[in-house]
Amino acid sequence: MAKYDLSADEQSVAEARLSSIGKHLWQLIIPKELKDEYWQFRSHTKSLMITSDEPWIPWEIIRPYNDTEVEPFWCQKFAMSRWLSESANIEILPLGIALPVSSSKTDLEHLSEEMDFVERLNELHKGVEGKGPLQGYLEVLEWLEHQNFSIMHFACHGEFDEKMPSRSPIILSGQPLRPDDINTKFGEGRQRPLIFINACHTGRTGSSLTWLGGWPVCFVNIAHVGAFIGAMWEVDDQLAVLFAKSFYTALLRDKFPIAQAFRHAREEIRRAKPYNSSWLAYVLYADPEAMMLDS
Repeated sequence: MAKYDLSADEQSVAEARLSSIGKHLWQLIIPKELKDEYWQFRSHTKSLMITSDEPWIPWEIIRPYNDTEVEPFWCQKFAMSRWLSESANIEILPLGIALPVSSSKTDLEHLSEEMDFVERLNELHKGVEGKGPLQGYLEVLEWLEHQNFSIMHFACHGEFDEKMPSRSPIILSGQPLRPDDINTKFGEGRQRPLIFINACHTGRTGSSLTWLGGWPVCFVNIAHVGAFIGAMWEVDDQLAVLFAKSFYTALLRDKFPIAQAFRHAREEIRRAKPYNSSWLAYVLYADPEAMMLDS
């Protein structure tokens, strides 16, 4: 649903199918006791954080319903995030250096637009210092293992290894980067940054990357980042850039809590193409109320 342009009839079918998937997940995953409680607390709750050690269930697209009502998808109704149980999350994400990461050789049509935007994040908040794009394996590892920064934003191709998710590569210049290449820990004197892997643009070349097998565990549980963003399935290239721009604008210029900024960006790309599953693909690992403030 993210890869192809659809006719008007196909768009209607796609929207109906997405709704059916959400309702099926509600029926399949949520136990009766929680279903009963949900109808009591839903109107009093603004944010929702799922804490779970499994990375595969698309909690964001659960769509509650009963005999008389059909709710929006959870990611529409709530400012929603995830976390992994082994790590403590944080409420303040410090501002500082923003690092765009890409490959010098890529066919991504909107890559330069995305890289330029991340380099100019100081236009949204004076506390951000944009650097030129990182492109090589060693320079990315140098920053991850030894330097302080606030944001690392990846926009590049990737591949997924179903048998060994921790070996799924991001394609950089010269050498791919894999989750098990990263052996560092933030905190304890180093800023706990935001890592955004906006790299599921790969439908145009026929390969697609499901990030949640290895990257969240790598960055959240092992590296202890402050926040992590990825996508559970392929996303449309142009919508991916729009999502990034909307998210950073809401987070930095408008000073939204991170999950609200995330929901705002999701809604913007939904309005652009509601039948395209890209708007449901993105996932956020963070305290939903965390904000980016000066360190």
